[in-house]
Amino acid sequence: MKPFSHWTKEEVEIEFNLHQDSNNKTLQSWLTDLPTVSVEEKERLKQLSKKLLNYVHDWNEAELKVYFLAFLLDFIDFYQESYRPFLERDLSVEYEKGKRLWGKTDFLVAAGTQSPKEPFFLFMNIKNNWILPMIPWGNY
Repeated sequence: MKPFSHWTKEEVEIEFNLHQDSNNKTLQSWLTDLPTVSVEEKERLKQLSKKLLNYVHDWNEAELKVYFLAFLLDFIDFYQESYRPFLERDLSVEYEKGKRLWGKTDFLVAAGTQSPKEPFFLFMNIKNNWILPMIPWGNY
């Protein structure tokens, strides 16, 4: 049908019959039944948070990925026997007969060892074509 980058929010909502539901019981349970965080983990998260607050307005998109997101994502052990993380991988999905979407993912957790097979979680930073890549605020 068309690549990820050509969809608007409204088109996605209509095509997949999506709507915001902040009172969803499953979501609320997932957000409240969090695992215990160790003292060391809390300290590491505080350090990452402080770094983000101090530098986010000075970083470009690549710096944000390298100096913050990579550490945050690595903090979670996505490397398991049945799945692992992947970065900047092509993904093509036929979600209905004759309807396909595709594109390059930013971050993906999927089955597979050397290439993603079945995606479980996908992060995309999609910008409309008219938006320039993120520029640090100090450069405006």
